[in-house]
Amino acid sequence: MTDKMKILERFIDIGWKIFPVYGMQNGLCNCDNSKCSSPGKHPRTKHGLKDASDDIVTIRGWDSKFPKANWAVRTGKESEILVADVDIKNGGLDNWEELLTIKNSDIEPNVKTPTGGHHYYFRLKLGQEFTNSSGSLPEGIDIRANGGYVILPEVSTNYEQLKSFEDIREIPDWVVEHVVQKRENPISIIAKTSKIPVGNRNPTLFKESCALRRRGW
Repeated sequence: MTDKMKILERFIDIGWKIFPVYGMQNGLCNCDNSKCSSPGKHPRTKHGLKDASDDIVTIRGWDSKFPKANWAVRTGKESEILVADVDIKNGGLDNWEELLTIKNSDIEPNVKTPTGGHHYYFRLKLGQEFTNSSGSLPEGIDIRANGGYVILPEVSTNYEQLKSFEDIREIPDWVVEHVVQKRENPISIIAKTSKIPVGNRNPTLFKESCALRRRGW
């Protein structure tokens, strides 16, 4: 049994459904497309994430067939997890840290991505279902749930595990609130404050601009 297979078995034991995606070689996706738009992330199997499995025989077959593959976990109800994908671009890390400070939360990332971003894994409560919508979360933060997947660490190039998956915390209520809310359009936010009392223009606009920034605008 390969070292990679031992790690994959641990993911299966947690109860996750996983599948192989193309890997990376010399900084390029090994799909042989020099212009690949999703290097090291797109599925190797015919039906992609729909093929995700927790069957050990199936996983061993894929590992043998695709020895240079990266691996992904299907998120949402299939594996009972939701993942907050915090990107270093668009201020994602700063926006997330600001949220953690506001919510007085000590949540730590489970995975560091190749670009320096973070993946935060959350265990879904019984009956909870979410889509890949980021709701009212700020710019640079995406949600991976039903219909989504994320690349797994240790069995994928340059994805580093920072924290154990053995005791993933239950999704906090404040994350749920942001995920189910729709991000408000900045025009509608400004419209609410279009009638500003005389003498309050600057402080009011400053307050609303800060609110827009927290919403990711």
